[in-house]
Amino acid sequence: MGFSGLETFWQPQVKNILGSDSQTWVFGALTAGYFFAGSIGNVFITPLCKLFKNNYLLVLFFLRFFMGVLLFILALQNKIAGFTIFYLTLFLYNGMSNAPHATIFNYQIPAEKRSTLLSFESLFLQIGGLLGALIMGYISNSFSITIAWFIGSAILVLSCFTYLFLFLSKKSIVEQKV
Repeated sequence: MGFSGLETFWQPQVKNILGSDSQTWVFGALTAGYFFAGSIGNVFITPLCKLFKNNYLLVLFFLRFFMGVLLFILALQNKIAGFTIFYLTLFLYNGMSNAPHATIFNYQIPAEKRSTLLSFESLFLQIGGLLGALIMGYISNSFSITIAWFIGSAILVLSCFTYLFLFLSKKSIVEQKV
């Protein structure tokens, strides 16, 4: 839900920064850039997890926390250069978070239940995305995209504590080696 406002409103925000949508190459470059940034994040996650001794929940706590901070800083940007740096860095961190999450999920869920729970997880992601788009859309329309992103940032930061709680309560998950 917290990330939904970014995915929905980055293009209007870039248009606001640029003053028009006539520089379409910027939109294409940012779209390609977030794909590559996410891919690079997948490359960096293995050494980062090793640095944290494969404490995946702790890694996810920090990644989600920094994503929230980056979204807050991104919301403050009014120049395309600053926007680009923080936008791509945010997607780098987002790309890093997929592998540790999948590792924990696959380790904790028995194979015979995995496909059902993956579908259930997907359902919750879709509901969160839908609610995020509706709520952030309302906030963006009523106030501004910046305010919606501040709220999304707060959601990301607050949600990171779920990983910290799980880390503190379930040491066996974070000590799993890949």
